[in-house]
Amino acid sequence: MVLGGVADAGRVPLANYSAVLLDDGARAAGSTWFSLWTANTAVDLFSAGGDLAPGLAGPENVTGSNLWREQVQLVVRGGDDLLNYWLYPSRFSAIAAQGDIKLDRISTTPGTQDVILLAPSATGRLDVLAGGGIFAQPGATQIARSASDARLPGPFDPAFMAEQGDSAGNVTRTRHNLSVDGNIASPDASLPLFAFGPNTPLSSVSAALAPSRFYAVQGDIIGLATGARRTLNPNAGQRTQLNWFEAAGAVQLRAGRDILGVSMTALNTAPTDITVAAAGRDIVHLNATIAGPGNTEISAGRQLRQEDAGSIVSLGGIVQGDTRPGASIALTAGNQQIDFAALRARYLDPVNLADPAQSLASQPGKAVKVYNQELKQWLQQRFGMAADGDAALAAFDALPQEQQRIFLRQIYYAELREGGREYTDAEGPRFGSYLRGREAIATLMPDRNAAGTAIDRTGDIVMYGGSGVRTEAGGNIELMAPGGQIVVGVQGVVPPASAGLVTQGQGDIRLFSQDSVLLGLSRVMTTFGGDILAWSEQGDINAGRGSQTTLLYTPPRRVYDGWGNVILSPQAPASGAGIATLNPIAEVRPGDVDLIAPLGTIDAGEAGIRVSGNINLAALQVLNAANIQVQGESKGLPVLASVNVNALASASAAANSASQAAQDVMRKSQDEARRNQPSVISVQILGFGSGTSAINPPARGNTANSGYDANSAFQFPQASRDEGTQRR
Repeated sequence: MVLGGVADAGRVPLANYSAVLLDDGARAAGSTWFSLWTANTAVDLFSAGGDLAPGLAGPENVTGSNLWREQVQLVVRGGDDLLNYWLYPSRFSAIAAQGDIKLDRISTTPGTQDVILLAPSATGRLDVLAGGGIFAQPGATQIARSASDARLPGPFDPAFMAEQGDSAGNVTRTRHNLSVDGNIASPDASLPLFAFGPNTPLSSVSAALAPSRFYAVQGDIIGLATGARRTLNPNAGQRTQLNWFEAAGAVQLRAGRDILGVSMTALNTAPTDITVAAAGRDIVHLNATIAGPGNTEISAGRQLRQEDAGSIVSLGGIVQGDTRPGASIALTAGNQQIDFAALRARYLDPVNLADPAQSLASQPGKAVKVYNQELKQWLQQRFGMAADGDAALAAFDALPQEQQRIFLRQIYYAELREGGREYTDAEGPRFGSYLRGREAIATLMPDRNAAGTAIDRTGDIVMYGGSGVRTEAGGNIELMAPGGQIVVGVQGVVPPASAGLVTQGQGDIRLFSQDSVLLGLSRVMTTFGGDILAWSEQGDINAGRGSQTTLLYTPPRRVYDGWGNVILSPQAPASGAGIATLNPIAEVRPGDVDLIAPLGTIDAGEAGIRVSGNINLAALQVLNAANIQVQGESKGLPVLASVNVNALASASAAANSASQAAQDVMRKSQDEARRNQPSVISVQILGFGSGTSAINPPARGNTANSGYDANSAFQFPQASRDEGTQRR
């Protein structure tokens, strides 16, 4: 089945114009138009056995055709582009029960884009279901729903315009009731549905809208584009709204096999909205943008490979005054036979509470903590349910499975965190044991199925370059790879500042993988408050060697009081790479970091680990601990063997003092020995004589008498005893 297009009888361009009398008496020609579509107008297509191709109208239509397009001028990669809207009613379904659904390119004009756009409505729906696959080539027609809250021209509020020409052939629009932010209007070419306002929401929508559904039961979804963020040319009609968000409601993509090269833009309007992309096999190069609150769940049976061509971003509120936190994002690769029912039975049933007086290992199937009180609070906060005990469990069991998984994942990561902290708690009941965390892993991801057959899980989460997962205005990020590794970056590709896993508003980051968690040159970072948890069951956790000078600016935080006054926080930049929990301003709560690798190594690398709160490390080995900065308490951090310079200086001074004292003692001993040493006097006798000597020397040749003079001043004792006699 091939559908050429859908007409709106009240907006068909006519060959004959209406005459208009101007205030000055001059005459002009114009047109008036209105839409006959209502909230109940629908187009439903069904092909029982073949393929289906909706919307293949071409641009060759002429005046009088009921299949004309609406246009706006865009700015694309620094240049201009023309966007063609092919309008459909607000309710549209295309079902190919046994075949494929194919979206081809409508326009063949270069520099144009084509969009099948559903009219805005609070009761609108978009369902595209194929028994086989959904296929669209690059540049093919997009399909989306409008969330515009501008009024639309109707029979009692029509749009009109009048134009006047001169002799030179110039045409001037002289009178109209059109908005400068609407689509381009021309009496002979386009009478737009969006005549009184832009194709984008300008006010917050809190009521839940039906999700847009794209299902390929047994096949693939390839090349599909649904929704978009548009940047309009500012010179086209003096527009005031240059940024359009082209989506309404959540989006659900489900493929029996692969999701390849898909781009989706969703607008969650209620906190309970969930945008889903689920593939039985692989998800490759998915680009997703989610506005509003709620959650996003991306799940692949095998590989989730974003590489350098896919990013997932949560924007938060897109209209002024919407201060609700943005959507949380959960990614799972290798989700074969993950047993959330077993997790619910063990951790939500009070009968499974373990006896604290006994060891946990001796109580199989029991839990250290049962989360029934947390369930009560979660139901009240998320759904407004006031239920307790069995009533709370019954209300929880009645929820859709994707809603249940949100809370069960919180339980799972909480048990992993506590299991890692018990390992390093010297005063706790399970010091040095990972039992609590491993029990949670075995419950959610058993090794064997009910028949006793071993379960083989495979699947990595891989991204690098400019790819990443980011929440800009609040929202958590969760990555789970129970059969593979998580690669956030590689060594050879330098990423931009926005790459990696980043929460720019307050939000936590939680990671679990069977194999290693590798950052390369990228980052895992909470820049405005939030904790980080990573558990690698059999591998390592490596913070990589990213640049320390990279800057990422956090969006300013706006706080509104009851009178509408706005308090704007400073726009503090976040720098660096690696693993970090940052609190750039004082009012932001510090974030904790828990890294657990029971069989591997935690390596801070060159990029390092920065923690504004507390840190807990549990692994066989911790490397580059000197590159870990912690503002709070730390556990599991190895003690560094550093040199005590003060002690060395004191020891040197003491040694110098002892040496000086020894020298002083030796010097004193030498002086004392010299004082006590006996004196030795040497005397030399020159001669003996008895006479005196004349003044004049004797003449040469005379012999002088010599003898002992008893009256001399020099006496000899022996001589005096001899009474002056001289011995001869």
